[in-house]
Amino acid sequence: MGVASYSEDIYHRFLESTAASAIAVIPEPPYEICPFCRQSFLTHLALVGHLSRTHRGERPILIIHGQEPEAFFQIRNRLLKARIIVSNCTRAEIKLNGRGVIGGSLQNLASLLADQIDSVVDVELQNRFDAVAEPIRQHYRLQFRIADNRALEAVDRAFVEHLGTPTPTMDKVATFLGDHRCKGLAAEYADSLATYVRAVLIKDSDKNTGVTLRPSEARDLYGNALHRLTEYPRLLPSVICALVRFAANDFSYSKHPTGVSRLDRAVAFLAPLVGRKRPELNSTFQPGGRMIALCPIDQALDRVLRLTELLADQHRWGPTILEECRQAASAETLEAADRQKILALWAANALRLNAPQDAAEPLRQLRITYPFGGWADSHLQRLEGDRQ
Repeated sequence: MGVASYSEDIYHRFLESTAASAIAVIPEPPYEICPFCRQSFLTHLALVGHLSRTHRGERPILIIHGQEPEAFFQIRNRLLKARIIVSNCTRAEIKLNGRGVIGGSLQNLASLLADQIDSVVDVELQNRFDAVAEPIRQHYRLQFRIADNRALEAVDRAFVEHLGTPTPTMDKVATFLGDHRCKGLAAEYADSLATYVRAVLIKDSDKNTGVTLRPSEARDLYGNALHRLTEYPRLLPSVICALVRFAANDFSYSKHPTGVSRLDRAVAFLAPLVGRKRPELNSTFQPGGRMIALCPIDQALDRVLRLTELLADQHRWGPTILEECRQAASAETLEAADRQKILALWAANALRLNAPQDAAEPLRQLRITYPFGGWADSHLQRLEGDRQ
C-alpha cells in the first residue's frame, strides 16, 4: 500500500493562510426564503410561522355515510348521494374499473358512487392550496360488492338449512359455502356468517367438530364476524352480532331486543348492572308460534343463557341453587368473560332473593373485573358495612 506525499513547507503555509482567512470573513445574516412567495425571514422559526399562516394546505378528504374510508375500502350496501361529502378538494381524478371517467369531476362524484353495485372505483382527490405548490393528494380505492335483498335472503335461508343447528361442523360450513345461493355478490355475506360459525366451533373445539385451531383464536373470528356483519341491517346478522357482543360482555346495544327470548332475558338482567338500558322485551317481538332454529350458540354462552332462565324462575334462594351457580362458575372450559356473567347472575340473584351472605363470594371475584367491577364493589362495601 502506498501513500501520497506533499511538501511540508507548502502544507504548513496552506494551513496558516486558511486559518487567517477564516478569521477575517464576517458571515452574512442567516436569511430564510419562503419557497412559495420568495419573502425572506431572519430566522427559521419566523419562516415556519409564515408558512403556517399564509401557505397552509389541508388534506383533501372523502366522507361516506359519516366516516372516511380506508385507502382500500369495500362497500356492501347502496350509498346515498346526500351522505357522500368531499372536503378540502380542488380537483378529482376518477377511474371506474381501471378506465378514466369522462367528465368525472367533483360535481358528479357523489352520483357516480351512489350508482355502483359491482365495480372498483379509484378516486384521487387533490387540493392545490397554492398556485406554485404541488397539490396535496389523497387516494381511495372503493370496491363495490352489493347484493340485492333477494340474494341476501337466499343466503339466510341456506344458512338456516345448513347451519341453524346446535351441532354444526366444519363440513357443514363447507357445504353451506358451496351452496349455489352463496355465490356471486352474496358470497361476502355468506362468508361473514360462516366466520361466526367457525368461531363457535373453535371455541367449543373437540374431536367431533373437525377443528384443529386453538380455542383462543375464536375471539379473533368473533371480532371479524361482528365487524363485517354490522354492515347488514338484517335479522340474522343482527342476532349474531348481539350474541358476539354478549359473549364479550359488551352491552352497548343492550336496549335493542333481538327476538331471541333467551338472549334478551339475559341481557335485560345483566345490562342494568353495568349502567345500560335493558331491552323492551314485549315491545317488538311477541311470543308464540312455531320456533325456528336460527343459528348455533357456543357451549359456554348456552350455559349462561340456561342459568339465566333457571334463576329467573326462582322465588326463593336455597342450597340447590347455590350449588348450581357454584358448579356453573367453576367449569374449566369457561373463558373469563363467560365466567364473569355467571358470577354476576349468581350474585345479583342472591341479592334479589335476600341471600346476601351467598352473594359475597361471587362479588369478591368480580370486584376487579370489567365491566361488573364497579357494581360488585359497591355491593361488597354495603355488605361489609352492614356486618360492622
